[in-house]
Amino acid sequence: MATSTPDTSTSPALAALFDESVTRDRLMRGMGESLMEKGFAGTVVADIVKRARVSRRTFYEEFADRGECFLALCDRATDVARVVINQAADPELSWEDQSKQAVDAYFAFMTVEPLLTRAMLFEVYALGDRGIAGHRETHEKFTEQLLALAARARETDDSIRDISYASAAAVVGAIYQLIQMATDDDPRITIDEARLAATELVLAMASAQRG
Repeated sequence: MATSTPDTSTSPALAALFDESVTRDRLMRGMGESLMEKGFAGTVVADIVKRARVSRRTFYEEFADRGECFLALCDRATDVARVVINQAADPELSWEDQSKQAVDAYFAFMTVEPLLTRAMLFEVYALGDRGIAGHRETHEKFTEQLLALAARARETDDSIRDISYASAAAVVGAIYQLIQMATDDDPRITIDEARLAATELVLAMASAQRG
């Protein structure tokens, strides 16, 4: 039986990330579409420029190679995800409600296109040292964001503990793993189970007793 090919041309996730009037954005979108269909290993520059409707020369005016384009896509997705989280974590709400809404919004963003999410979280390692550095930078951005949100909430709620960088980094890493487990081809847990577990981790981190 023939396998179906993902329809990437109308991906709402990619449409939300990029401005079609900007050449660099169209190239990153082309990369995202190809990642969803072929993965990074199967994607070549010809795939990207065809989808972006530009020449190879134009591609190399924007990016040194397909790896740089992939990393730029990851950076854009990270920046948008952080905005989504900040908007969901309404400071007028309790820490518990902020956490639930932020996690819900993050999971909604990250799981709308599971193939793209897996590529950005894990196929980036195919870039070697560049990919490792990019993944580390992304992890640090989310860790720092979690610390900042908790610190802001602690200003009006002294029941929230002073969270260490190590604790926040561990929670961010665990959330990555939950997303991977929920978006695998043969998922071990559902997205709802992953989301609820992630919320529990964030809340437990901030409410744990000081040692």
